[in-house]
Amino acid sequence: MGNIATGLSAGLCANLVVHDSIVANFDILALRSNRVYNKLSQNTRLGYRQEMDGNIAFDLTERMVDLIVGYNVRRFQLETPEKTYAEQAQGAYAGIHLGLFFEASVITIAA
Repeated sequence: MGNIATGLSAGLCANLVVHDSIVANFDILALRSNRVYNKLSQNTRLGYRQEMDGNIAFDLTERMVDLIVGYNVRRFQLETPEKTYAEQAQGAYAGIHLGLFFEASVITIAA
């Protein structure tokens, strides 16, 4: 195919603390391609794309390691002069999330 596109996107994300060690995350993304660069000189375009993801993260350690279980849906369109094709991929996933979080504090000294 060989298409590369630039476009405009909008997203919405929500994080909900269910318990001290459980966080639910929800993401929605919508993207529309404005300009398409076609490397193979075919007359195809990338159309509208949507991505939705929901997961729950369980703390395995206090700060660094989480167990994540979630579900992801991706939809996109491929436009040709003859027809518009719609593709969808979806599935559940599980994994380990490793992360370091730093807290910064400001110290002020009054004289």
